[in-house]
Amino acid sequence: MISKSLSTQLKGHCVFVTDHTLSKQEKKVLRRKAIAAREIFITDAANPKASTLADVATVINRFGAILREGADDVLSRYRRSFLGPLWNVAGTLVFVTGFMILSKYLFKINDPSHIAYVACGIVFWAFIYSTLAEGTGMYGSPTSTSTGFHLSFAETPVRLVARNFVVLLLGAPILLGLSFWFIGFHWQIFLFIPGVILVILVLVPGTVILGVFGARLRDLPPAVASFLLFGFYFSPVFWRAVDIPQGTPQLILYLNPFYYFLELMRTPLLGGVPTLIHYVVVLGLIVVVWTVAILVFIRFRRRIIYWS
Repeated sequence: MISKSLSTQLKGHCVFVTDHTLSKQEKKVLRRKAIAAREIFITDAANPKASTLADVATVINRFGAILREGADDVLSRYRRSFLGPLWNVAGTLVFVTGFMILSKYLFKINDPSHIAYVACGIVFWAFIYSTLAEGTGMYGSPTSTSTGFHLSFAETPVRLVARNFVVLLLGAPILLGLSFWFIGFHWQIFLFIPGVILVILVLVPGTVILGVFGARLRDLPPAVASFLLFGFYFSPVFWRAVDIPQGTPQLILYLNPFYYFLELMRTPLLGGVPTLIHYVVVLGLIVVVWTVAILVFIRFRRRIIYWS
């Protein structure tokens, strides 16, 4: 229950419910944050599992609203701009055009499918990178949606992934156009949809894990950004898996989860079918990452607002 003095200071702008397992220092910090923000919503019941289930129920009930909020986040980025979110499409077009010119006249690459291969790789990598990089700060940022009025902690990762998915959809027409232009219509293109869904099912719990530890460890966001940059060079974005020289350890490729993510989303657009091992690995990652995310969320949920 909130104290009378604190209630008077907040003037009805905050609901402050916490359990008795927090230390006095933690409660003091939370009280100070609540007074300063006047809109912090904290729901920490004595039973962390019950709190987690309540958060999940909130996400299910508000799933459509969360998706709309993610789209609104994209629109708010380009407020008062002429093209608005279409700047993402323009950026993709500029990249594809520049790469086509560079490949033809500098690298002497005349394979049209290679242009589509790299363009798809860049767009899909941008989706993966932005989701994971933003996930590290989704709870630790002062403007985090988790500290917004009436939002649960479980909504934040879903909204973040939805926001980046909208950006991916804006670039999808360019990728589909390249696929039809260079390869033609093919039934394999419909496998692109389940591929994206499977990747999203890994990214959502992945952002939960990164978000929780990112709120506690402020060195994690730049560390993850550096790791993703390292992973970019070791992932088949510009180069193909068949281009690996003989004698090079294949573990560089097969132990890289980004390789499987890219293959599930890109291969159907290029007229191919992802192999069974690609689906098996990603399904296994879904089980493992969700299990870890649930355990981490239950264990540290009540401390997220204290760390943020």
